[in-house]
Amino acid sequence: MRKLPPLNWLRAFEAAARHLSITRAGEELSVTQAAVSQQVKSLEEYLGIPVFKRARQRLFLIEAGQVLAPKLKEAFEIAESGVRECLQRNAEGTLTLRVGSSFAPQWLMPRLGRFHSRNPDIDIRLTTVDKEVDFSRDDVDAEIRFGLGEWRGVESILLMYDWVFPVCSPELLAGDVPLLEPADLSKHRLLHVTGYREDWRSWCQSAGLRWLPTRRGHTFDHSVLAIQAALNGAGIALGRASLIQAELDAGRLVAPFEEYLDTEEGYWLVYPRSRADEPTLTALRDWLLEEAQEDLRAREASESD
Repeated sequence: MRKLPPLNWLRAFEAAARHLSITRAGEELSVTQAAVSQQVKSLEEYLGIPVFKRARQRLFLIEAGQVLAPKLKEAFEIAESGVRECLQRNAEGTLTLRVGSSFAPQWLMPRLGRFHSRNPDIDIRLTTVDKEVDFSRDDVDAEIRFGLGEWRGVESILLMYDWVFPVCSPELLAGDVPLLEPADLSKHRLLHVTGYREDWRSWCQSAGLRWLPTRRGHTFDHSVLAIQAALNGAGIALGRASLIQAELDAGRLVAPFEEYLDTEEGYWLVYPRSRADEPTLTALRDWLLEEAQEDLRAREASESD
């Protein structure tokens, strides 16, 4: 039989240890400062040793408290995660998916209606929070990540790789400054995006150019901004095929050259291995793989025309 002190004593100590403040612990737990103090005192009496040192109206963890605090913090986090997962699974037919803020509007959203037609009983809750999901803490079932697929502790299913190539507005292409061959890029303003392996230098090297671009020109921290700048005629961007096909099909962007560069990174569906057989996740995975294959065939056919 397990011998543990009352849970409220442990909760009060953990909150006080995390904040190093009885007052802030009381605010978090919605109890009075006196109640937290009494619960911590009761825990110390139960253990037979102190957990805090109090000096100059401040709290300091001493040896016993330093041992106990991180273990309780981890235990409460695990408990909260379990409760959250139970509540999440109880929301039958709802799946929370985190997608990058470029991929979501440009690739996923135009196709989402087809998923709903095929799976009318599954609702998607979409989030584009700009951080990698921690499935042990975040209320997310799956994520579409861009990268090499090297993530520990999760299942990673490759959806597709990408390729990049210069794109610009039709008006810029028809302007006074020639853009007939890759070397003509040196006469134009290039639009840069930070954070990608495949940048302008990489593309120019693959195209066999002696001239390599510097960081001169506009620089953005988001590919959507660079593409919007290209649409507005502000310069030439490196377009990612998965994100700009609609703009090319509509003639709002044009690709002046045939040369392209394959990406090392790809788009992956990522989710906890323990949930691989859940029906909602299986339905999403199968549909995404089919859409990715259809997208690849369409782009290859467009390239061959």
